[in-house]
Amino acid sequence: MFRYTIIKFSVLLFVMFFVLPSSSVTGQRLQSKLNQRVKAFDSESPSTVGQLIDFSQRFEIPLGIESRDDSHENVAPPIHARNTTAKCILQQIVQENAGTDLILSGDVVRVFSPGIVDDDRNFLNLRIPHFQVNNESLFGADFLLRVSITEVLNPRAGGYGGGHGHGVPRSDTFDIRNLSFSLHNATVRQILSSIVARQGNALWVARIKPMQMMANGRFYVQAASATSKETAPGFQWEFIPLKQNK
Repeated sequence: MFRYTIIKFSVLLFVMFFVLPSSSVTGQRLQSKLNQRVKAFDSESPSTVGQLIDFSQRFEIPLGIESRDDSHENVAPPIHARNTTAKCILQQIVQENAGTDLILSGDVVRVFSPGIVDDDRNFLNLRIPHFQVNNESLFGADFLLRVSITEVLNPRAGGYGGGHGHGVPRSDTFDIRNLSFSLHNATVRQILSSIVARQGNALWVARIKPMQMMANGRFYVQAASATSKETAPGFQWEFIPLKQNK
């Protein structure tokens, strides 16, 4: 019975990640990219996050990277893959870092640390009652998400003012207004994934540091960026382009 349960569970995971068809065209394209044959892939990045970013940009596959950032994190061995699939390369990167898992979630591949993914002290689990963007850019959606977090944690009459800008046209398309959607009672994690899935040229990264709490005493702090060793002063995630348009 025990052996049967393990086999059944393993088959279920395989079906969940690789077999179940996506209801959207974007999801079908994502499956196609994961299944593509690859002659060679190399990443010399010393961190798992860096290797995941290399992977995401090489194959233009949107990832949601939620890493546990510990002070004793080991250097990731380089990745040299030959004659395989993008899916297998991604699995190899994840398997090299114990305590990391992945799942196909909608139109985004999520990579996460199971030990903190359901932790209430992980700000990505904070729920936003209503989040909506109308003809917004990625920058606009980012700004509105930050405002929404502030309003949930510190509600006040009249709301919060401010704005966002991006200067000259950018090569990463982050300034293009191509986002219109609404979500109800969604987590910050779900909203970030919805942004990158719909925007089409981004991945998101949040590095959680569970050894330290934010000043509010409610959530773990986050790293200042995908590569920084510094602690962010507030809630922090980062959008990274999959490609630069010339």
